[in-house]
Amino acid sequence: MKHLTTIDINVNPQNIGDYREEIESSKKIRIIGVWEAIGWNYFFSASVSKKLDICVATTEELTGGRGTWAEVIEAIERIGGKKCPPEVGLELRRQYLGQPEGEQLLLAMDDVPDFDSIPCVSFSLYNSNDELVLRGIHEDCLCTLSEYCECAECSQYPPDTKWAFICPPNMVP
Repeated sequence: MKHLTTIDINVNPQNIGDYREEIESSKKIRIIGVWEAIGWNYFFSASVSKKLDICVATTEELTGGRGTWAEVIEAIERIGGKKCPPEVGLELRRQYLGQPEGEQLLLAMDDVPDFDSIPCVSFSLYNSNDELVLRGIHEDCLCTLSEYCECAECSQYPPDTKWAFICPPNMVP
């Protein structure tokens, strides 16, 4: 487990237009999935201003091997970490511009509603061909880099899956 970054969240309903324009005009950032379903207003329904320290650990570091969604979240909480509020996904994507090519992070977060009534349980942040992507995923679909989930085994995350979450107090620099 390691400290990844400190992100500064500063959103409010009054700056939704500027914020959205900044994201959408970026040539490097792409947002897939839940934005069409949830909409920008979900993330700007209330003013939020805070700094959060974000840590990263693999499924293996957290669970000792493969792990289900529930096992990963339980392990994060056992070490003193916390799930992220959903707005962390958007802010982390905006602020983690130096993400290495090929790296994928899953955000341990609170569920958000989706258009098909299946809650989106995580955001995947990845760098693919120098395009920085934020994508919403469901608990039962782990194929976050493909367009459609066609997995035979969609119940456990591989040991090398990287998770981003709010750091335990002893990991804050």
